[in-house]
Amino acid sequence: MTNIQALGICRFSYDSSGGFAYSSDDLEKRRQFLFDPKRMDERFTLFEHITLPSLRAQTDPDFLVVIVTSMALPEIYLERLFHLIKDIPQIAVDIRPPQGHAKAMRKAIAPYKDMAVDAVAHFRIDDDDAVACDFVQLTKQLFPECQEAFEADGKAGLDFSKGILLETSHENLRAQPRKIKLTGISQAVFLPPQVNKSSFAWGHYRLDDFMQVHVDPRQEMFVRSFNNFNDSRMLLSECAELPAITAHTKKRLRARFGIDADALETALNRGDAPPQTDQ
Repeated sequence: MTNIQALGICRFSYDSSGGFAYSSDDLEKRRQFLFDPKRMDERFTLFEHITLPSLRAQTDPDFLVVIVTSMALPEIYLERLFHLIKDIPQIAVDIRPPQGHAKAMRKAIAPYKDMAVDAVAHFRIDDDDAVACDFVQLTKQLFPECQEAFEADGKAGLDFSKGILLETSHENLRAQPRKIKLTGISQAVFLPPQVNKSSFAWGHYRLDDFMQVHVDPRQEMFVRSFNNFNDSRMLLSECAELPAITAHTKKRLRARFGIDADALETALNRGDAPPQTDQ
């Protein structure tokens, strides 16, 4: 049996140069944007109610997600971050200085790669998105579909193309199931552990320009959120306005991602206060 390591990256208000639609050349302007209190409150709410439930719900617990954040992240936010993830042993935090985006991502995951495995399944998850509860399990199970390309080319991609688009910037949630290839979420790149690259080495929308990609469209595998501060709004502008969320979609969010849509909506409307951290 092929031994696969599932290794993910989550960028949390990291002040890299490049890598985002908004990326000023001025470091202080980047930090001013990233650490704005209104933005941070929204990031934490989405992270707590969308991203983390999907990681807690994984049916295969053998994975690791490295959260990359800034060494300039204010202490109050760093404490809040550690408070939220303290019950998830599959999360590590990498606190680093500002660097070029691709270099920073490579360095962040390097200490966590298992050099004894046959392949590393590199994946990315943003701090406002989610992967399905069986994402890790199915990524490993579907490696045989990618193995021929992996052995021939030294790399191969896997893309789960069915998911749910979720708009959180209105008073009430809007959502709709969609099939969209190469969103970057619920996507994996298989590489030998010796290769010094991360999933950010290739633009996710053009991944199939650089390697063979197996596409699985069968069931909902990602939640992509659209909110006041993320890059995904560019994709939303290409889509018709999403309809109000239905009871059925709420059930699917709960069953496939562990997301409580009502709790998310309540938290967004009240503006969650930071939790009390342990002294």
